[in-house]
Amino acid sequence: MIIGSDFIILIGTSVCQIFLRIYFWKIKNLETVDKGNISMVKYKLYNLWLLLYNIIDSSMMGGCTMFNIGDKVVYPMHGAGVIEGIEEKEILGEKRKYYVMKMPIGDMKVMIPVDNVEEIGIREIIDNEDMEKVLDILKGDQTKMPQNWNRRYRLNMEKIKSGDIFEIAAVVRNLMIRDAEKGLSTGERKMLNSAKQMLISEIVLASNYDPEETERLIDDAVNFV
Repeated sequence: MIIGSDFIILIGTSVCQIFLRIYFWKIKNLETVDKGNISMVKYKLYNLWLLLYNIIDSSMMGGCTMFNIGDKVVYPMHGAGVIEGIEEKEILGEKRKYYVMKMPIGDMKVMIPVDNVEEIGIREIIDNEDMEKVLDILKGDQTKMPQNWNRRYRLNMEKIKSGDIFEIAAVVRNLMIRDAEKGLSTGERKMLNSAKQMLISEIVLASNYDPEETERLIDDAVNFV
């Protein structure tokens, strides 16, 4: 069996982190040592290792960030945006770092906790190849959906919450086709508008189109003008 290089790197990094944590934990316990009984050289080495421990420990515990200012990312249930800054704020006595993300539509800004990006599902925007796949999905036929409104709504909501642009594109296509054939309830129309805005925001950042051009691109792909 061939194991991917990314998997090997991930395992290797995790093992190294475990050994580093054990080793630096021992070093950190030197804080209890009687410094009058050790040489000046050892004392300086102790301070150096303690500083290194704090740097590495901070990095392992989320001190380093996964994204940088200027990165284009997607925030599930909100859409895509550009990270404009990283700020530290104190809320209820707890200091946390936040990404400041600016959305391309409506000039809205969103605060994202740095240490929750994986849990939230923050990801990078799609590339040109994936954008072509999105357009192909929009041009496809409507997939079978539950006739029951409640079940259909929950199914589509799960797809939108995933943050997967291909799933969101399928939701937009299906709801647009259903709207043309049978009409949509108020809830589903609101869902369509939200999903469409999420789709537009990512395509805008992944291409040279503005929001209006992107919406026309989506409408044309689903055979609407």
